[in-house]
Amino acid sequence: MRRALGLGGESSPQPVSPATQLPAAGMHPQRRRFVRDGEVVVQHRDHSAPGDTGTNQLAAARQALREQIAAREELERSLSEAQAANRDLQTKLAHERLAKDEALNRAEAARLAVEQALQAAQADLASELAHRLELERRLAGARERPRDVPAQAALAEPAPARRRGRPPKIRPAEPEPQAAEQADFVEWWVPGWKKRLS
Repeated sequence: MRRALGLGGESSPQPVSPATQLPAAGMHPQRRRFVRDGEVVVQHRDHSAPGDTGTNQLAAARQALREQIAAREELERSLSEAQAANRDLQTKLAHERLAKDEALNRAEAARLAVEQALQAAQADLASELAHRLELERRLAGARERPRDVPAQAALAEPAPARRRGRPPKIRPAEPEPQAAEQADFVEWWVPGWKKRLS
């Protein structure tokens, strides 16, 4: 097989065929030559050709790298926006917690004030109730005593009815006789003054 490929150990000079010689003037400049068995043919490719797979792979790799860089920049931008939104939300949450704590403190202070007012009102009510019971006890004791007849009569006696219309005219009092004035005068140094008064 090595001999068929021309790779044998023997180096045999290749005969130059008349077709491989330089063309003379007037002949066709390029004639096609067919490869014979055992000849090695090396073909050089142009790297700028569109069908070149190496160039296509490099361009594809560069394009993929550009896309990854753009995607990374987009992700970093999204990450920074998300971090800023997270900071804003944490700030709002802290403000809401402070507002809630202040509202709870105000509610607790209001509840304590209401409880203190309620306790004060209950104490006032208890003292008023004790005072009322004391007055009722005194009134019951006053009703049981028979010697307090004028007080009971004043309680039982209805108030006089008020008359309607104009009040009556007041007439001047008539002068009393002099004897009446002297009757009021008592001569205590005269014997028998007690008999005259009775």
